[in-house]
Amino acid sequence: MSKTQLPRNTLIKLIHTGKRALGLDDDTYRDMLENVTGLRSCADMSDKNLTAVLAHMREKGFAASPVPAGKARSAPAKSRGCNTDNLASSKQLGLVRGLWKRMYAFAIVHDVSDSALDAYARRMVGKALMYCTPGQCQKLIECLKKWWRRAANPVHVSLLENMLTEPGAEYVVQ
Repeated sequence: MSKTQLPRNTLIKLIHTGKRALGLDDDTYRDMLENVTGLRSCADMSDKNLTAVLAHMREKGFAASPVPAGKARSAPAKSRGCNTDNLASSKQLGLVRGLWKRMYAFAIVHDVSDSALDAYARRMVGKALMYCTPGQCQKLIECLKKWWRRAANPVHVSLLENMLTEPGAEYVVQ
């Protein structure tokens, strides 16, 4: 093992963390493994194969790195003194989540999980939902509304319009 090579168990943990972060279901994950290495299980892979899978996941947007032994994970942004003033409000985040859940209820979205919503947000604005600025969150809201209008039947579209005119949601109607 070279100095820059991570231990095998760390590589496997990072790959599984990447699977969750990218919102991959098991079939998609195993298809990706097979496309990259020709194998469908990390247990069967060499260190070189594991490194190739991790590199592929990083190309797709996974950005985690291992925490060195004895080091604690960093504190949340607010406790580190980072500027969180430019993050979307809880009302905007709630509206995005509400739209997502209602789209799931009408079978427009097939996965209601937060990881699926985060994966969608990453595709649309390049960030997980909780790190979106108000402008990026507004873009997500508009994209979800357009998706709903394209995919839903007319009755469901009227429900969307009613949802967006409820008290507290008027700031997003344009």
